[in-house]
Parts: sequence; structure tokens; C-alpha cells
Amino acid sequence: MGINLNMDLFKSRVQKMSKAMSTAKVDAVLEKASKPTLESMKKHVGKRTWKLHDSLGVVKRKGSAGNRKFELGSKADNREDIEKMYYHNYGGTRRVGSHFIEKSASESKAEAHRIMVEGIKKEFDLK
Repeated sequence: MGINLNMDLFKSRVQKMSKAMSTAKVDAVLEKASKPTLESMKKHVGKRTWKLHDSLGVVKRKGSAGNRKFELGSKADNREDIEKMYYHNYGGTRRVGSHFIEKSASESKAEAHRIMVEGIKKEFDLK
């Protein structure tokens, strides 16, 4: 006695997804999913000079279509602004860090996940 599982439907769906998965489609889904995290980061970052607030965004896109990642942070070109963001988040010898990156990630995680699932279903015609 045993159980026979028909995996043909599963195999065909996986093949269809791997053919349809392009970097542009994955980027579109990740772009939508990163918006709640960026909004949360802008809410928690210090606004003394608004430099950090205005410089937040997508810093890097890396990986292939199947394993694509976006890095969020300061898009500033000069080292001084990047250091300011680092010390604002982690602190220094005379200042306690605000940990706004961790707060934002944990606050917006569920919303980003929901948007990502909806986007994947829409982009790849899944039910």
C-alpha cells in the first residue's frame, strides 16, 4: 500500500513561473513592497535638518531574478551624510542611537509581505 502523488501540475506551474520570472517583474514587485518600509523609515528618522529624510531610498538592487534584493538606506553621495545616518541609527560614544532602521523594518514587515504576495500573484498569474 502506498500513496501516488501526481506532480505534473506542480511541475508545470514551476516551469511556467521560472520562464515568466524576469528581473523587471521581480523589480516591480519589490518596488511596491519597499514603499511601506521607506515611509516608515522617513517617519522614524531624525528631522533636524531633513537631509537624512530626503536622502532615504533604494540604494542597491542586486541578485538575479529568482533571488533579487533591494537595499534601502541613504542615497547620499558624500561620506559625511552616510556617517550621519550610521551614527543616528547606532549611536556613538556620546549619543544613543535611535535604531530607526530596525524599528521601521519590524513595523512594516507584515504590510510589505502582504504587498509582495499580492504582487507575485498578480505578476505571475497565480491564484
